[in-house]
Amino acid sequence: MGLTAATTYSGTSANTGFGVSGATFTGNVSTSAPVASPTIDSGGASATSSLSFTPILTGSGQQTITISAQDSSGNQQSLAVNLSNNATSRNGESIDQAVSAINTTLQQSNNSTLNQIVAVKDDPRH
Repeated sequence: MGLTAATTYSGTSANTGFGVSGATFTGNVSTSAPVASPTIDSGGASATSSLSFTPILTGSGQQTITISAQDSSGNQQSLAVNLSNNATSRNGESIDQAVSAINTTLQQSNNSTLNQIVAVKDDPRH
């Protein structure tokens, strides 16, 4: 590895065996700090981690997903999406159907806050 056994290397002038001595870090001298912070504060909103999906296989199975967000005044806006797989509704039989049902319900809510939310499918295998 280039280091000598039983030798102590210390300080900025220590050669670690690769022909390069240490140096004091002087910081980024090519650009100045940004004028405005690149950080975005979402104003109290939160998101969940990735959720797993299990298809609804039986006609009696159903699931309700509740989506909530704060509007610009800080008021909670909520919407329930019912997923099922029966003779009336087949929007929970596959992940694609569920994502489509969630997005359709969000867009048809006529709620400007909830219209900004989009459900997506993430396939970790790709």
